This record gives sequence, C-alpha cells and structure tokens, in this order.
Amino acid sequence: MTVSYKGLDCLADKETAAFMMYHKESQAKVAWMDQPHYGKVTVYFGVATIFLALLKHVWFRYTDRRYASGHRSPSGLLPSLLYVITGYCRFFGYIPTPKFLVKVFSFPSSIGNLLFAISTSVYLLCYCLIPHFWYRACRGFGSPPLAVRAGIMSTALTPFIFVLAGKSNTISMLTGIGYEKLNWLHQFVSLASCVLAIIHTIPFIQQALAEGGTSNLANAFTDNIYINGIPPLVL
Repeated sequence: MTVSYKGLDCLADKETAAFMMYHKESQAKVAWMDQPHYGKVTVYFGVATIFLALLKHVWFRYTDRRYASGHRSPSGLLPSLLYVITGYCRFFGYIPTPKFLVKVFSFPSSIGNLLFAISTSVYLLCYCLIPHFWYRACRGFGSPPLAVRAGIMSTALTPFIFVLAGKSNTISMLTGIGYEKLNWLHQFVSLASCVLAIIHTIPFIQQALAEGGTSNLANAFTDNIYINGIPPLVL
C-alpha cells in the first residue's frame, strides 16, 4: 500500500529534490507556523466569555448597593436595556433541561448552560474543521493541518481546565459564580479538549496507514523522536 503525489512515492522518494520542492509548496500554502492562530482564537473566546460575566457581576453589585443604600434604580435607555437583557438571561438560565437529557447524555441542568455549551461547541468545531486543507498530499510534506489546528486548540483549553478545577479559582473571583455552579463547565471544557485531542491524533494514524500500512504506522510510533498526535491526549 503506497500513496503517490505527482509521480513521487510518499515514502520511497522522501530524499529527492522534487519531493523537497513539493514540501516547500505545501508549507507555503498552509504553513505550520500559522497554526498557533487557532490556539489564540480559542483563548480569546474564553477570555471574552469571562469578561462578559465580569461585567454582569459588576453591574449586579452596583445595582444591589444602590438599592441597599436607598437610592432608586438607575434610569435611562442603557440601564433599561441592561435590565431587559438580564431578565432574558435569567429566564433561559433557570429553565431546566429535560431530565432524560441530563440523565442519559449528562447535559447541563439548565437550558441557558446547554445553549452556551452548544454555541461553544459550534465555535470550536467550525474553527477546527472548516479551514482547509485537512491533510497534506504526503505526510513528509509536514504535519496534517487539521491535526495541528486541533492539537493547538486542545492545548489552549488546558489552562481553563486547571483554573476551573479548584474550589477557590480566579474565574469564580471575577464572575461571582460559585465553584459548585462551574463544575459542569469544568467537565464540558475537559470533554471539548479531549474531543479536539482525538481529532488531533486521527490524521497522524490515518495518513501513516494510508501511505505504508500497519508497518509504517508501527515504525512511526516507535520512533523515539515521533511524538506527534500524543501530547494533547496526555494532557
């Protein structure tokens, strides 16, 4: 079982000048050094979410203190709009998810949390799966772009997993949300990281099998310097 590209065998012709030329062409189209961008957009999404929760927490504390001190609630277009948005958020936040979905699929217990989990999943999967190319013509041209994207995104979620694991954590301090209410989010982010890690690993296995069968796969994964596809799963 072999794979060829423009007349070159992906395994037997690795050292030829033509192979090196096609390697440079492949890297020019989708450079490995451009892939960390996907880790950044993953972190940006998490930071933006925490920032919005922080603004909500500050607004609630401000209005509560005004009420406790005997002042009237703030009036005007912006405060009114904020109260309307807050009301809708609480409405969706307190609607319980059907029990069978929670019990069978371990979905979050409220519709608001479920909608957030769905939107986050769509965001991560779109950034991971929509950009092309998924694979390079030959494995020797570089790591599969899909694998690199998924691995970097999986690793980018690791800091959030560690922070959410503690009872006293920075996210709870900034947002005013107790750790017990963030447990589901810790589990969800961990699952998202695991799924991305699996997506990261599959292209390395698939392409090695396609180009040289099980013997090529065994050689690849017993090579001391071959670590691609493994670190995100370990994390």
